[in-house]
This record gives sequence, structure tokens and C-alpha cells, in this order.
Amino acid sequence: MKFAFTIASALAVATVASAAAPQQQPSNVAEVAAAYAGKIFHSHQAKVSKAGAKVVQRKKNHAYIPNTYMVELEAGANGEVDPITHVTRSLTKRAPGKYTHKNVKKVTTIRSSLFNGVSIKLDADHDVNDLAEIPGAVKIFPVRINRRPQAIKATKKPVVGQDITPHTMTGVDKLHAQGKFGKGVKVAVIDTGIYWKHPALGGCFGKGCKVAFGYDLVGDEYDADALEPIIKPDSDPMDDCSDDSHGTHVAGIIGASATNIKVPGFVPAIPFVGVAPEATLGHYRIFGCSGNNGDDVMAKAIYKAFEDGADVISISVGEAGAVENGSMTPEAIERVSRAGVHILVSAGNDGAQGLYTVGDPALSKSAIAVASIDNLAKIQPSIYDSNNNNYAYSPASSGAWTSEVTQSIFVADADDGCAAKQYPSAAGKVLMVKFNSQCGSKAICSAAFAQKASGCLLYNVGSIAGSDLLPSAQVELDVAEKLIALVKANPAAIFRFSNKGALTPSQSAGVASDFTSYGTDAELHFKPNIAGVGGDIYSTVSANAAKIAKQQDAYLYLSGTSMACPYVAGTMALLVQEKGLLTTEQALAYLSNSASNVKIFNSTLVDTTARVGAGLVNIERSLAAKTIVTPPSIALNDTIRMKKSYTINIQNTGSKVVTYKLDHVPSALATGAEAGSDMPITTINYTPDYAKVDISPKSLKLKAGKSATVTLKFTAPAKADPKLFPIYSGYIRATPSDGSAAVTVPYMGTKGDFSQAKMLVEKTGADEEAYKTGIYNADGALIAANDVVNGTAGVDVRIVLGQATRIVFADVISAAPGLPGYKPSLGVIVPVDNSGKNTPYSFTVAAYRVNQPRNAVNEGQGYHQSYPLPWFGSVTLAPADGATDIPRQHGENQMEQRLPAGKYQVRFSALKHFGNSAKPEDFEVVTSPVFNLIY
Repeated sequence: MKFAFTIASALAVATVASAAAPQQQPSNVAEVAAAYAGKIFHSHQAKVSKAGAKVVQRKKNHAYIPNTYMVELEAGANGEVDPITHVTRSLTKRAPGKYTHKNVKKVTTIRSSLFNGVSIKLDADHDVNDLAEIPGAVKIFPVRINRRPQAIKATKKPVVGQDITPHTMTGVDKLHAQGKFGKGVKVAVIDTGIYWKHPALGGCFGKGCKVAFGYDLVGDEYDADALEPIIKPDSDPMDDCSDDSHGTHVAGIIGASATNIKVPGFVPAIPFVGVAPEATLGHYRIFGCSGNNGDDVMAKAIYKAFEDGADVISISVGEAGAVENGSMTPEAIERVSRAGVHILVSAGNDGAQGLYTVGDPALSKSAIAVASIDNLAKIQPSIYDSNNNNYAYSPASSGAWTSEVTQSIFVADADDGCAAKQYPSAAGKVLMVKFNSQCGSKAICSAAFAQKASGCLLYNVGSIAGSDLLPSAQVELDVAEKLIALVKANPAAIFRFSNKGALTPSQSAGVASDFTSYGTDAELHFKPNIAGVGGDIYSTVSANAAKIAKQQDAYLYLSGTSMACPYVAGTMALLVQEKGLLTTEQALAYLSNSASNVKIFNSTLVDTTARVGAGLVNIERSLAAKTIVTPPSIALNDTIRMKKSYTINIQNTGSKVVTYKLDHVPSALATGAEAGSDMPITTINYTPDYAKVDISPKSLKLKAGKSATVTLKFTAPAKADPKLFPIYSGYIRATPSDGSAAVTVPYMGTKGDFSQAKMLVEKTGADEEAYKTGIYNADGALIAANDVVNGTAGVDVRIVLGQATRIVFADVISAAPGLPGYKPSLGVIVPVDNSGKNTPYSFTVAAYRVNQPRNAVNEGQGYHQSYPLPWFGSVTLAPADGATDIPRQHGENQMEQRLPAGKYQVRFSALKHFGNSAKPEDFEVVTSPVFNLIY
């Protein structure tokens, strides 16, 4: 029996199917997509010049590991034989000499009741279709690279005597007061490893310890970006070599017991405990001391945690996302979730890029994607008055005070934002100036130095560069007003400027962290699901990380959805301790129904559910609730695809008859686009424009244990502009008559026909310097009609996505006139230069990609401004005959051809939202100007 690859549901997953069709020249974009659907293209990112002619250096964070695949086998397909032996025998039998025991290398094996398979690395000279011929092969996954998790650091030590946890925000403090600490619940963390020697984490590993189970799947030297990744797994998930001790920090948020510790180097500034300090912790190390990992390792960790009996899994790892089922990790999450394990995943830290930035695997259907809320207080260096009141400041990038000094403050005139006036009395004092953008912070602080000031303190501004001539810093406007009042009352007042941190009440306490990613995905599913506290979290780290951060004790402040995720995982442990076995939907409903609404910073408006999901978790209310409402959330999709009505089920879980009153709590309309630009904007426009919801019935009475269905009909906000695809959202609230807390169900919808959203960026509004989809010449400018493209020197072909898409590619067509609507493809562009060598590049082996995240105005943790591909005139023809997709010398693969000199166009094609790749009209197509290709 013969097999070929297809992309099931347009996934980046090859599935064993029917025989391949013979090769033929694709006549339209749908046929190009179909011809390439079986190929698994790897990404080899590189740092390229603007023209793309020369590669400066190889860059990390590729999309996929070259030549590496996970082969899933049917249960029992390999019998008692190890999967790698089965795969190697099958390949060598199929093509003797081509495959040997030496060039089929095992990366990692997964043997679980839910998954049986092995990831392998092959030589460059291979045919992916050979993998489909392996007896018992079910799916072939390309192995994607996951970036090492990055938290936002704030390493300063707090002042003793101040509260350090956010437990009062989430009801955790009340659960602890009741003696509920998560005892008996097994919580697994999948991360960078754990420094279990930390006294706050029990100081031991294994049975009877706080950290009782886990595994190191990779070893210290592992880095998926290496040409030959080294994997040395062992039974100890210890990490005492990473710089930030990310996994140890995450574990401490869940289960640290940092009380009564006297061991030098491990004494917390303030004693504290994690969310579930009596939970049994597990840790699965999937990163080496540095570098990134492959999602074959991540998937293995998920299955292993399941086999080891984890009740809850916390994953603070991810990549830029597109759709809910884009790689093998979401597949693992789905299978393990269906088996009864609750999996929480950090939503991502790319909120500064705007809407649609929740990452993978948080987009997985069954993953509980966790957004971040800012803590009650945050650590900042401070200025102290004579009564020891502190006033937080933010150091300039040039630096502020490096020790504690006592000085007076001189306040410049409010209209002198450039410090242009002369202030003889400022000599020897800190000059405080109201910022003027016409001058810039460096010029202002340099002027302060010229007036012999000892420091420069600006206000009415955000972050500043300052001057390296003197200590420079900025304060918030409310802080400035307090300091100015003190100086006005006593010009000779002495202040203490300290470089030491103090827990300062946060102006953004209880609101969404500025970094937290916005939903939804490319098909408008409900993400994120819920929020935890992740802004400014104090937790455990390794001794090594503390040393690197120049901290006396092994604790650090970190921020990120990486911190919010384990916080909610801890509350899930408290829930499981009380409720026992729950389905994924039931568990999420308990948490979501009782979450707190979140206000927009400095506003009375309720924040969009696209940012905070159901709101801030409140476990005390979750456990006290006598009502559960399902489903946990409602995704309305867009105006065209929204159903006429939706239903929710309300169940009275109490012991008395209860009457419920139902109403609507709207959230602010969130608009993430603007006219004249195809790229989502970075700052969301919030307006008080709300949907209308018809609720029937609006009141109902339920006996104990009984449930009833409520019907909901939604109407999008009338004033919202459907051309900008704004997100409207809110909550359906059920208030019980027994005095217990109300419960809510969040909803989210998009106004407009989202299938018409612009996929490929051609217009960038006022930002003329931003990249657009097209071909860039050596001067970094888009080519014009009939320009010459020198294939010898090379050019940059750039795909710029304003929306994530399931399929995107760039192929070449002839500029010669043809039949209307008939433009056969000459091949997808591929970077083979005129010397016959492939070049490293940043998009793919050929410019064809599935499940591709959108681009962004600015570079972010997971997002890029464009996808560049240095091009030298070569294309690869449709590989329906099974030609390999692996880079090789020009001429070795007859599918790769250098186009003859002539007139051509590059055609950029992206599948629209909800599109059918078999229909040409479901692709958005942008065609470059005609160019004259020469060599």
C-alpha cells in the first residue's frame, strides 16, 4: 500500500493518507497550495542585510529543527521493539543504502498510553514520503522550536515588613486561613528545571519530598538550535546553571514554603508561601542551561507528566501563535486534557503588539490560557523623605544612583521643560524638571549637569535615556506632585536617594499587565481563558541565578504570564483538593464563573475579555459558590458566522431552592485596527460601545441540584465599525437569591466579516518606514514596475502578514500576457544562489508556510516585523512526486531550478480566515510589479 502526505485540516502535520498524484504545473494559487501541502518546510532563520544578499550570521529561534521529525506509530505497531529500531528497519528496508543506522538518528522516544512514537533526525538527502511508508505510521510531525521562556526582570530586594504576595487579590489568603494548601494534589511544572535544593522548595527530591517527581529530558548541554543537539536525559530535573532560574521561580509561585528559613543565602526578605504550598510538585526539565528546545521534547514532557499521575500541569513556555492546533504540543495537550489532567499555559507577553497575540500552545483548545494582572505593589528604587515615606522612581537607561545619598531637590519652573533657565540654587542639588519632548531627556539632564546639579529627576514622561554625566531618573506625575509640595513647604528639605528597592503600591494594581497578550486566534476562539497575578512576583531561584543577579539570597522579582500561569495552576490545585475529579470544562467553569472583572488602567471601563478572559481568578469565591454555569465562555465568532442564539446551563449545586436574576455586564469595545493600515495597531482603542443581549428567561428558580437552560441572543454594538473588526465582549451574570456571590460567563465577538480581514500588508498608514509585502532592492526600497532584479546579487523578498494564516506562500509567475485568470506557477521561490549553494534565511526552505503567525509593528518576544527571504532567482516546482524539501546543492534536486533571465512577477498568497485551501477565491493574492530578472 502506498501513502502520501496531506495537511489534515491545514495543519503543519503530515497524516498518512492515499497515494500521491503525479506532478503537474499548478494553474492557480489553490493548486499551488495543494501541491505543496505534503511538504514539511523547515525554517533556518538568519540575520540578513537589507538587500538580503549576504548573511551576517545564523540566528536562533527557527520555526523548525532542520531534517527532524516525530513519527507517531499505531499502538503496538512496533511490537516489543523500540520505536527507533522499528523506524530505522523500515527506512533501511525501503531504501537500502539511502538510510542506515548511522544516518537515522534518534532524538527522543515517547511511549505513553496516549502516544507511541520517536523523533528522528535524518541526513539532508532524504524524502519525507519515505516516512509515510513506515508500517503503522499514523502522523509525521515536523519538530518545532520553542524559544526559551523570558520573564521580565526586576531583581531589587524589598524592604522587610511589607506584604509580598498577591494572595489577598485572589482569595488564596482566605483558603490558607481555612487550612487549605493543596495537600494531596500533584502539580507538574514543565520548564527549565528546578533547583530543588532550595530550602523553600523542600531541599530534597524524590518520594516524601515537596518536589517528589519529575525528570530531566535533555541535560545541561541541550540546545535545539545547535547543529547537532546533545540530549543527555536523566532522572534529576536539577537546574543550577541557567541565568534566570525560570523554572524554579515558577515552581516557587505554586508551592514554596519560605517561612522560618535560617540557611544563609536562602532567607527571604519577607516570609511567604506559594499558592498551594502543600501540593506535591513535579518538574520536567525541557531546556538545557541555555538555548531553546524542540516541541518533541515538550510533548514528551506532557505525556510523561500524565503517566506519572499529575493532576495539574503548568506550562510557561510558548511561541507566537496562529490557530488552536498548530503543532504536536497542542495535540499532546488535547489528549492529556481529555484524559482528565488540567493543563494551564501562559498566554504570552506580546500585548505591546496588539490584538491576536496569544501564543502557541496556549491557543490549544483544551489549554487554559492564562493572562497577567499586576500585583498590588511593585519593586522600585525610591526616594525617602525625613519621615521615611518612599517615592518610587525609575532609573534612566544611562543610570541613576548607585548607592544611598542625601540631597535636596530644586524644582525648575514648570514652563522650563528644557532646563534652559539658569538656576544657581540648583548647584549640588537634584534638579527636578517637567519633561519637554522638544529637548529630550539627554539634553535636559546634560543641562542640569552644566548647572552643577548633582542629579536629574524628570516627570511628566515615561522611560528616559538620561545622561551618563549624572544620576538620571523619572517619577510618575502623582509622585512628582507630592515631592514638589514637600519642596515648596520646605526648600531645604533633605531627601534620601536610594538604589535599594522598596515595595511600592502599584498604580496598576489589579489591572492587566501591559505585556499580557491579547486574543483571539485566527479563527476567533475564546482566548485567553482567565487571568492570574503575574506582574512583579517574588519567588524562589537557584543560588546561581541569585549570584548572577547580584542578590544575597536566592529570590527574585520576575514578571510575565510565565508567573501568572503557575499562580492559576496553584489555585487549580486548591480547587482539585476540594472538588476532586473534574472535567476540563467543569474545572475551568468553577474558576471562570467566580473570577473578578478587571478595569482598564485609569478608567471605569471593564477591560475586554480578549485581554483578561473571564477576569482575575478568585479561588475563595470559586469554592464558596453554590452555582456552576457552563460552558465556561462563549465565542461568538464574527457577525457573519455568529449563531442566532446561544445557550448556557445554570446548575444549583447548593442545598436550597434559589432564584436567579440574569443580566448583562458589558466590557469596553476593543478596536485594534485603524483605517489606512493593514497592520494591527499597538495601542488598543477602548470605547464604551456595547453589545445588546436578549436573555431568556431573565429570572428562574431552581431546586437544589437542578439545572436549567438560558437562551442568549447577541447584537453587536451599533456604532462599531465593521471594517476595523472590533472585539465586543462582556459577561452574562447570574445573581442568586441566597446571598452568595454572583457567577458570570464571559463572551467575546467580532463585528464584521473576519474572512475579509487584510492578510498581506500593503498599507502601513503613517509609518512609511514599516515593511510591506513585496520585493526590496539593494537600497532597501520596494521595487517599481520594470525595475531590474539582479539574481546574482540577490534581493529581499518579504512577506508581511497583518493576520495569522493557515497557509502563505510566494511563487513566481510569468509577466507575459495569458488567458484571463490563468497564471500558472513557475515555482515557489527558494534561496539557492548563483554559486549553487543554499543560503540560510529566515522564512522557510521554500517560501511556503502553514499556521504562520502575523507580523507586528515592532519586534516582540515572539513576533517579527516581516518574514524576509533572500532570493537569487531560484524556484522549486510543485513537489507532488515526493521530491525532498531539504536544502541541497543546486542541481542535486531537479525540482529546484534557476529561472532564465526574463520578465516575471512574484505572487504572494495567503489563505483568508476560515478559508478553504481548495478554492482559489479563498486566498488573498498580492502581486509584485513586473521586474526584469538578469544575472
